[in-house]
Amino acid sequence: MIDARFYITIFRDTGQVKMVPISLFRRYGDHIAPDANDDLTLPFSVKRGSSGGMDLELFCVDCQKSHVFNLELKSLRKKGGNYIYCPQCQLELAFVGAKQDVAKVVDRRNREIEALVHEMGLDDYFKNPLVTYDMINYIHDMAESKKIYCECGSHDITATVNFDKIELFCKKCGSSYIINTRDKYDLERAKKARPIIIKQSESPDKLIKY
Repeated sequence: MIDARFYITIFRDTGQVKMVPISLFRRYGDHIAPDANDDLTLPFSVKRGSSGGMDLELFCVDCQKSHVFNLELKSLRKKGGNYIYCPQCQLELAFVGAKQDVAKVVDRRNREIEALVHEMGLDDYFKNPLVTYDMINYIHDMAESKKIYCECGSHDITATVNFDKIELFCKKCGSSYIINTRDKYDLERAKKARPIIIKQSESPDKLIKY
């Protein structure tokens, strides 16, 4: 039986990467969103190209633009796989190829992240350092794209990182929002909350001053 699929992993600033199978006979997404991080809202789109091959659309977080790459079908399963770079800033955006090639890249990238977390000493301070690392990067990306704000209208948000949670504070009214970082399910739940809206407290304990 012929496996009519290729595999892809997207390189993002939110920590660990994963492998996603792509069927040659299915269209994935009509548009892409820069803040999409889970398989239900993939951060890329794939469709058959008008002149053949597959059109892969990827978003670059550095230049803040989407780019379309036309890939020949035979190149999708080329031995060794293919790195895809942003045509403007040359940032690595993705890796595509056969399952075994993509799996090797995913494993190597994740081991590099685990080594970085250990080198930073995060495993001495947090219940789940990998989840905390991913969550910090995710919150940073959300804040950069103005997708964290308070009901009072302020985007001026600060955060404190604790053993098993990250607490966001509105610097204008003092309201807070807690994001747990105990396990991967906390991370998945957080990534479904887009945007992150801090509920304004009726009587905050104090204003946050810096």
